[in-house]
Amino acid sequence: MKKKMILLSTILLSLGAFAACSNHSNSNNTGVVENYYTIDTSKIKTEILIGSTLEIKPEIYNLGDPCEVNYELQVTLDGEDVTESVYNPQTKIFTPQMIGDYDFLFTVLGDDGKPYTTAKGATFTKKITISVVIMSFEPVDNDGVDVSISQNGVITFGDSYSANGTIAVDSGQYRVTGVSFTGSYSITYEIKNFKRAPDYGDPSLYFGWNRQLTENNDDSIKVSADGRMATWIWGEPNLGVNKEQGWTMNDLKWWDAPGSVGSLNGDHEITFERYVNDELKKAVYGIKFDDQPYTYLDIGSAYTDYLKSVWVESVNCSCSISVKSFQENLIDKTAPTISFDAGEFEHYVDDEINLRAFTTINDNSDYKSVLVPHITVFDQNNIEQYVDEKGKFIPYATGVYKVVATTHDLAYNSASCEGNIEVKEAPDSNVVSFNDTSNVALPNMGIMLYATAEEYDVTYTVKQGNNDVTDDTIFTWKSEDETISRTYFKADAGDYILTATANDASHSSRNMTIEVNSNKTNIYGRQVFGTNYANRMVVGKDSETLFVNASADEGQSAKIGKDIPMAHDWTIEFDVTDMKFVNQGKLFLTKATQNNTNDWVGWEDIALGGKPGNDLWGFEADIIGSGWNTYQWRSNWQNPTTEFMPDPTNPTIGCGRGAGAYSQYGTGTHTYKIQCITDTDGNVTYNYYIDNQIEVVHHTADAHDWANGMDSYQLSAQYFNGLVHNVTIK
Repeated sequence: MKKKMILLSTILLSLGAFAACSNHSNSNNTGVVENYYTIDTSKIKTEILIGSTLEIKPEIYNLGDPCEVNYELQVTLDGEDVTESVYNPQTKIFTPQMIGDYDFLFTVLGDDGKPYTTAKGATFTKKITISVVIMSFEPVDNDGVDVSISQNGVITFGDSYSANGTIAVDSGQYRVTGVSFTGSYSITYEIKNFKRAPDYGDPSLYFGWNRQLTENNDDSIKVSADGRMATWIWGEPNLGVNKEQGWTMNDLKWWDAPGSVGSLNGDHEITFERYVNDELKKAVYGIKFDDQPYTYLDIGSAYTDYLKSVWVESVNCSCSISVKSFQENLIDKTAPTISFDAGEFEHYVDDEINLRAFTTINDNSDYKSVLVPHITVFDQNNIEQYVDEKGKFIPYATGVYKVVATTHDLAYNSASCEGNIEVKEAPDSNVVSFNDTSNVALPNMGIMLYATAEEYDVTYTVKQGNNDVTDDTIFTWKSEDETISRTYFKADAGDYILTATANDASHSSRNMTIEVNSNKTNIYGRQVFGTNYANRMVVGKDSETLFVNASADEGQSAKIGKDIPMAHDWTIEFDVTDMKFVNQGKLFLTKATQNNTNDWVGWEDIALGGKPGNDLWGFEADIIGSGWNTYQWRSNWQNPTTEFMPDPTNPTIGCGRGAGAYSQYGTGTHTYKIQCITDTDGNVTYNYYIDNQIEVVHHTADAHDWANGMDSYQLSAQYFNGLVHNVTIK
């Protein structure tokens, strides 16, 4: 055994290329400082997956200074020496053959190849344990309720997490065994059979990582059920650099990512890629959803090279999660390219100019579509001008301005460029005005355009960079009788230059930039919800909404909502032009209902129902105390009760019109009105009108008493096309 140990030491001496530190001595002479070694193993992973390998490379110090010295390593499993079968001293690679806890004992050797001993007989050793495991999930603290883990490592949060309820149901954290990382890495999770608790405010999944620092350094990214993301980074570092990408801090000190990836319902994948720039000591996380780049998060120096573990957690969400893939040592040494070209556009004093629209970024990574430039502008005297975090600049004087655009990719490879932009005084003949046309839009959702040129019509053109994309982005909708016409813009994500030109002899024109961004959900003073269905509507000012593209297969639209002043005994009125149903569907008006003390009591839906063939059923409603009811006015009233009364004086008489009479509502413009009336005892009555003719009187159930107010409303549609406009609430 002694001979075998000497041979191993000889191998370590000859292949380790170490020389004992010479700046200290181990003699007993007075005044000579004796060697004192410490062995740092903090960068060696303490858990790996069976089938993988690990480099075993400790850092050794002598009296606090880095030192190269010979050492001996012995590996045991269940008390048995397995060094020769699992460890290669030449490559320092550990290759385990079976799962279990492997003990590693490091011993510093002297020049004679034996354990180094001080004058007082002390030796220098360090013991660590490396667990070799099968990938699975295990609770960080205690097992959560209704959580199961399969033999192949899939964790399932049961149906109790998506049950109705307003109380948080938290699974606690479950770390992924055998998956820890150093430096740059990527991990992809599969989410299956996702369901959310419908009544809880923010059902979410959390994907975290635990830094090897002090306790509680567990950072995370929260993914809400509606596809919004936010992050918490331990210590609240300054993440302000992310504002250029649309990240914003909320009241809870979480940073919200821009936009949404859409509902998590069903099956999805989510990928996190961390790139570490060792020279700058900065790290960036890239995020992909269903293999498409979503955004990136620059956490600067708020990282450690070694992550002890990664983990998942559910709050009010049922689903199964597994690790699809992971990869270490991501490498990207190629810098992006960036260019700025303002082209032939005219720019005027006091115009808001989006300089990002003239900036083009290319990169070798998948994330080039989400990289953003940082813009700096200097005037002729080299004085820096104010540019907001979105790259928008308002010049207050004529002249040629220098523009400097910089960017970096996820690995912090950087690029920059310079260009010029000339600003002129707007000519007096320029009669074009955009009339508060929205300068933001959601991807694939239309916005109506309102440019005018005094008594002249205008023509629109659109460029992205210097590419003319007019035919792909400008559309016109006309009513069947051609009395109403709307021009709208619709495009993929990006920045676009919209030019409006007067159709007169001067052909004067004006430019504006439209930013199409998944984070821009406030359009014309209203909020868009359910943005994954935004392609089925066009939003305009003054509460105009055009519902388009409904098909018999997918009829749901996004919702467009607006807060309104508190109103009791209110009246809602709106016009619909060219109502069309492509399946059995509805035009929804959803209201947030309040009682007479201004307390919120629930959502109510009032809809116009119909089906193809211009067959309008009439009003449908899902209101407090009643549930869904369809008021079908045919030649005979179908529900002769005293609650729903087509004729206020006789509950057995319908409107006296057959279904065919409603074909008139499929063309032209018609007015619809709902009126809320409350008596002195709190009894609420809804009156429903079409073209100012009362259609039904609804005496609501007792549960609806005093529920006579609202504070917001939303419009949406299902299998419905048409223009909804002139919406008023009073």
